Amino acid sequence: MPKKEDKRNYEMFAYLPDLFLEDVFARLSIRHRYYASMVCSNWSRIFHSPRIWRTFQMQDRLLTRRKFNYYLGYEHVLDHYRAQICLRYVGHNFRTIIIRPMSNFYNLYEFLNMLSSFAEFYDENPLRSVHTFTFSFACHQKISSGIDDNEQVFGTGGELLKALQRLIINLPGVKNLTLNELLLNESDANDASNEIARHCSETLMHLRLVNLTKDLCPFLNVGMFNNLRRLTISPQQLSDDMLIVLSQTSIRHLHVVQNTFTEIGVSVPGSAWRESRRLSKFHVHLRIEGRLTKEIIWQEFAPVKSVVYESPYSKVTADSILTVVDLYSKDLQIYGHLSLPRFYMARSFHERADSNLVLLCRECPMLHTLIIRQLVSTATVVLIAWTGKRLKSLFVRRNAMIKRADWPRSPDWSSDFFSWLKQTACSYELVQKEVSRLLGVNWTPLSDFQFKSLQINYSSVT
Repeated sequence: MPKKEDKRNYEMFAYLPDLFLEDVFARLSIRHRYYASMVCSNWSRIFHSPRIWRTFQMQDRLLTRRKFNYYLGYEHVLDHYRAQICLRYVGHNFRTIIIRPMSNFYNLYEFLNMLSSFAEFYDENPLRSVHTFTFSFACHQKISSGIDDNEQVFGTGGELLKALQRLIINLPGVKNLTLNELLLNESDANDASNEIARHCSETLMHLRLVNLTKDLCPFLNVGMFNNLRRLTISPQQLSDDMLIVLSQTSIRHLHVVQNTFTEIGVSVPGSAWRESRRLSKFHVHLRIEGRLTKEIIWQEFAPVKSVVYESPYSKVTADSILTVVDLYSKDLQIYGHLSLPRFYMARSFHERADSNLVLLCRECPMLHTLIIRQLVSTATVVLIAWTGKRLKSLFVRRNAMIKRADWPRSPDWSSDFFSWLKQTACSYELVQKEVSRLLGVNWTPLSDFQFKSLQINYSSVT
């Protein structure tokens, strides 16, 4: 039996502040929220708080039940009664709807139709307050043939696309719309983009269409969105005409994203980028996502403000650095590699990227954010902070810093400077102190956990 004092301490968890409990409940899955609600009456009250239902994520096996199929055995099918009860009691609290990649297309189709029917049943649309909708299609599937498993990439379309369009129509207040990996053909892509522009032209502020099509298909409907501020597309949606239309809109940030399913892309001629730069002042951001080993499709003379690799297999190479310096040295403000690396990193100075990173800082006077994940010496970190003219944010993994001063002496360095560099590089504490002094902020290297959760602030681009 626990002591009375211990029992009293445990009972205090029932009276934690509502804001704290709501934050905890919002991070739990629906199943674990239900289990937590049975702890006490106060936690049961928090379970019905509108704040914890602002974000709803649909994924495989959520709101499903087991059903025996004579051909496939037991499978998880959407439980319409449970889904109906969920929407009835908490659906009006939704502000963000996220649909994760689902392998069961029939469950996905049924849930999209249930959401649309829920919005159309009432006189006042209960989904009118939804401001963010994210849909990711599971285009990569494993097909079992009995002998081995084959991996295939599918595109959406047909009735599933119609159900998706119907749901978007029933979200009149959506401001942030994300559609990932639809891989449509040209006719379906044009119909879908026309439908989105017809119903969301006044409300949308952020639009993300990554791999809308598999082949080349310019996104010319961009001119129909009056209040759009940020557009994220793939290289296959770019063209000369699209840039001209884009120059006449209010868009300020154009993100060009490549990932594993981007098989083809367009490098728009420099003359088109020059003309668009003359007509409008929007910023271009080039980014790689996922497990992609290919290089970025460079856009010559584009107003590129950031180059970011979010792939664990991308490396800092001399060719990529020289290309960035040659094409974007006057505009580049952010450069970095996110996520932890999954490749061999040499420890020898001549095989590392130290000199290339220092060259990037020296040749790009507008650079203010640099993210390094590969092995670099402590002397390189100090040199980067000393070389960067406007550098304010330097993110380096603590486990990627080698305590060495293996730089050969440059003819431009004085003996005092070279001695100061070697002395500083021999201590992690001195490196942290000198970098903080050079950057004018309290600088410290990041742990791997901090580096994995690092996110770029694109609003700092001017």
